[in-house]
Amino acid sequence: MGLSRRRQNILEKIFAYDERSVFIAILFTTVLLLLVTNITSYEFGAHTAGVEKKQEKNAQESIEKWVNRFLIAYYTKKELGENHTRMRGFMKKSLFESIVKRDELPVHLAYKDVMRDQVLSKTEIYDDRDGLTVLTVTHYHYQLNVVQKDGSMTSKKVEEVEALKLRIIRVGAERKIAGIEKMTIEKKRESSQSVAE
Repeated sequence: MGLSRRRQNILEKIFAYDERSVFIAILFTTVLLLLVTNITSYEFGAHTAGVEKKQEKNAQESIEKWVNRFLIAYYTKKELGENHTRMRGFMKKSLFESIVKRDELPVHLAYKDVMRDQVLSKTEIYDDRDGLTVLTVTHYHYQLNVVQKDGSMTSKKVEEVEALKLRIIRVGAERKIAGIEKMTIEKKRESSQSVAE
């Protein structure tokens, strides 16, 4: 019996708080929760502001990377039409279909076995602030199979430079190329004039 009386005394001491002690405990807990919440929200806010700036920077970098991946798919091919499946995901359906139709024209099919192993060498990418218009200067090379007078076939490496203007749209969260326009590159000519004295 003494044991149960002892338990009862311990329980009475635990639950014998007065109202002032309870009020102080609740006040202390509330202040502690407010401090933790404010510190967490401040750190979270600072963190998200940094993430937004980082996302802006990454968006600019990613447009260049994205365009570069497209150009690799567009220019790198073993033979005519071999790259169609790789570049399909980058383009609007209508643009992709027009490129496939262009490649199936007889004038292009005539070069199917003549021009082979086309590879992208280097690109220069210039985009506007919105990333909706991109100008590219692309260096690529291919093997040109040439039939000699004696009937033998030789291969010659040909290097080309081409400028494209890409019109990009957003479809949901994805980018799609809506238009490709070939541009002409004009080299600045320096003229030297001698001045007679």
